[in-house]
Amino acid sequence: MTRGGLAIMLFGGVLLVGGALTLACIYTLDASVVRGVTLSAEQLAAAERTDWYKLLRVIGYAPTWLAIALMLMLVDSGRAHNAAYGKVTGRSMIWTRGPFVLACVAIAGLLAEGTKLITRRARPDVMMPEDVYRFISWAAEGTNTGDLALPSSHAAVAFAGVLALGKLHPRTLSIGLLLAAGCALTRVLAGQHHMSDIVGSLTVALVPVVVLTVLFDRPRFDAAARR
Repeated sequence: MTRGGLAIMLFGGVLLVGGALTLACIYTLDASVVRGVTLSAEQLAAAERTDWYKLLRVIGYAPTWLAIALMLMLVDSGRAHNAAYGKVTGRSMIWTRGPFVLACVAIAGLLAEGTKLITRRARPDVMMPEDVYRFISWAAEGTNTGDLALPSSHAAVAFAGVLALGKLHPRTLSIGLLLAAGCALTRVLAGQHHMSDIVGSLTVALVPVVVLTVLFDRPRFDAAARR
């Protein structure tokens, strides 16, 4: 493993530990957040009609990142023979940036769905604030994740996408994280997730980004990211 790959792995480990600690802290705040932040049915319906809500919501929609990945591949296909990109030539460049972003998003989404089947925590119920966490048995739902909340798949997809794009182009990270956090907020406002679900999603999103970065930490990977 290269020195850069080791550094990324250590950094990812620190973020994972930090995420776990933050998750433990937020557990103590979930009840008050559910009671104080969740929108009423009328408020939610009004919010869902606004452009800002739709924009933030779609950041956690996997096909959004498929479109972004395809655009990156099209850009790279036109630059594949550009001498400024050094050894990155031909098809190798086309299959670098776009597939990396798409793979991170897809794996994060699948990990989130798989984790739900393990944690089996139900979505918040604002009518039962004294019973913040409810769990659904295998007998009741089986492999259906529709009523399961921990972690949020939409937030995991959003965070994975912006983290992957931020790995390739660090200057995009600040705006990307704001958008991903906004996507996560829409899930909390809708009463579909606790804050701890969101922190769990960030932890899930880090896994494919860190692992794939370490696996493909080669000169052509970094070269394709330069502008």
